[in-house]
Amino acid sequence: MMLNLRLAKKKMEKEEGMNHLWIELTHTNNLNENAILRIHLPNGLYRGLNLNGNFETETDEIKLVSRDKDVFIEFYTQSRIDCDEALINVELCYQSSHLNWKGIKQHITVRFVDEEDVDDEHIDHQVIERVMKLEINSSSKAGSDSELLVIRPRTYQTRDSEYAYLEKDYRINY
Repeated sequence: MMLNLRLAKKKMEKEEGMNHLWIELTHTNNLNENAILRIHLPNGLYRGLNLNGNFETETDEIKLVSRDKDVFIEFYTQSRIDCDEALINVELCYQSSHLNWKGIKQHITVRFVDEEDVDDEHIDHQVIERVMKLEINSSSKAGSDSELLVIRPRTYQTRDSEYAYLEKDYRINY
């Protein structure tokens, strides 16, 4: 079992920044119904619900099933972050046998820069394409009568600042 972590942007704005984390799960045939994913964000970073629609507990643990290969997380800043980089820690816990629990921990570094230092060369377009494909697939399922789709609204705190107009450049619209 392995985790592969990828960010949509290697550089993220210190203020009103947004990014996406792609967590690739390899060799998921070992997963059972008790597998959980924990994401530990540094102070100043917040996340929304996982974009895959997996069940999340009150403690923000994501419940996984054996068919899950990817998990996508959107995270953002609500106020200015005063550090240049921080680690996002991801922990996968699963039962490999009846009583034997295993855990895998990985981390990825996110760099925080001022708005003028964010550039397109540090964007992983494959992550963005996968997030957009995920949303297209989930919206096409919404038209199906055979499945029940529950949509939990995202909550964003709107801020009035001189850089608020830049949000549209960094938010992936679905």
